Amino acid sequence: SLMYRTVATSKLSGDLRTLEGIDLSSAVTAEFSTPHVLSGGVAFSLLHHALTVAGELHVMFYEASNQKQTLHLEAFAGTPLGTADIPFLWQNAFSLRFGVDYQINRLFAVRGGYVPSSSATTDAGAQPVTPPPAWSHSFSAGFGASWKSFAVDFALQTAFSSAHVGPSTDPN
Repeated sequence: SLMYRTVATSKLSGDLRTLEGIDLSSAVTAEFSTPHVLSGGVAFSLLHHALTVAGELHVMFYEASNQKQTLHLEAFAGTPLGTADIPFLWQNAFSLRFGVDYQINRLFAVRGGYVPSSSATTDAGAQPVTPPPAWSHSFSAGFGASWKSFAVDFALQTAFSSAHVGPSTDPN
C-alpha cells in the first residue's frame, strides 16, 4: 500500500478568558494545520490464508506545519489587541505499525498489533498540552466475529511513553 495525505488547515475562533488575577479576556482567532503524511506498507498471508501479517511505515512532516501557534487577539468591542505566539518547535515524526490477524475459522478471528512512534514534540518545544518528547508504544489485542453480512470487532489498546515536560511539582 502507498498513501499520501495533504495538509488540512482549520480556522479556530473563540473567547480567551483568564481565570485569576488581571482580566486579560479577549476574542481570539487562529489557524491550525495537520501535517503532510506519507505511508507505505505490506501485508502477506500464511497458513492457507488463515494468518495475515502486516507492517507499515507512517511518516508525518510536522516541521512543515505549525512551528508556532499565532493567536490573534481582539477586545470584545472588535479592537485589535495584537498577537501572541506559542512556539511548538515540532520535528518530523514517524511510526512503525505491525499487526497480525489469525482467522480461527469462518466465524472467528483474533488480532494483535504493536506501534512504536517517535514524537513530533522536541525538548525545546515541550508543553503540558503536547505529547511528551519521547518514543511512545501502543499495544492492541482483539477478536472479531462475522456471520453472513454482519461483523463485530472488539479490541483493547494501551499506550505509554516514558518522558515528562519540565520539573514535576507532583511528588507522585
